[in-house]
Amino acid sequence: MSRKINSALIATLILLNFLAVKRIDGQGPRADIVVSTETVTSERKIDIQPLRALSSAKLSLLDKAYLDAYWILHDDNACSRMYGGPAAIEVLNRLTQQLKPAYLDRDIALRMKGDMTYALNNSTGLKYRVFDKAELNTNGPFYRSGVFPTESMLGRVGEFSPNTREARLTILLHELGHMIEKPDGKWVLPNDGKDSAISRDNTQTVINVCREQIRQRLQVTSEATLAVLQRGASDPANAAATPQSSHDANSKAEATQEVRQFGSQLDARCTSCRREIQIPQDH
Repeated sequence: MSRKINSALIATLILLNFLAVKRIDGQGPRADIVVSTETVTSERKIDIQPLRALSSAKLSLLDKAYLDAYWILHDDNACSRMYGGPAAIEVLNRLTQQLKPAYLDRDIALRMKGDMTYALNNSTGLKYRVFDKAELNTNGPFYRSGVFPTESMLGRVGEFSPNTREARLTILLHELGHMIEKPDGKWVLPNDGKDSAISRDNTQTVINVCREQIRQRLQVTSEATLAVLQRGASDPANAAATPQSSHDANSKAEATQEVRQFGSQLDARCTSCRREIQIPQDH
């Protein structure tokens, strides 16, 4: 009898463990939980490796947009505060490193889709989500302007013309708003899925809050921005001016913190959440 009870108990525990950790799919809100752990050093709260990897002689349009967003987020301003301050650079890094080029409909600027992983940084308190796939449309307003005879007409990104520095920065900031959770449990920007009206409203929200910082970026070249940030990242005397972090899965750093990733229990709060985020441009 004792053996039968023990066997039944073991089987039950195995089943419960399987149900607790199985991977969720991307078809709708679920309450399953996925738990994984990442390790970063506690002395630096922002990963500066993307900065160190950039070369001023080989900056792509995405690199330049990343630098503009990085500069805004690392400072204390209304735009940075909307995303939770410098801690949001962690999410910016994950997004830009994940982005892959894709040829999509011209109405789409950037698209995230697939299963979601939720993360909590115990040091900064930042909560955010990451989609399995993030695609940057090479046929959309990030890269194309629609001014050539061979190109069809492209709409604006809010008040900014497509294929401009302001438009590219706005597109990245828009996407960050879908990834970062506010203290009240809501996303910085609500899900817009394939709803172009909500997407336009989200873009306008970004511009309304960040317009001053976006405009200020036009006064400094991307190359000069990179030089200042890299110098600040390398000089301990500038550490306060340039928040820093190092993130190495193989690091043997003595002081560590945990970034816990957990599944769609947050998504279960929102019965109307979509599993695909797209940013169409305005018409």
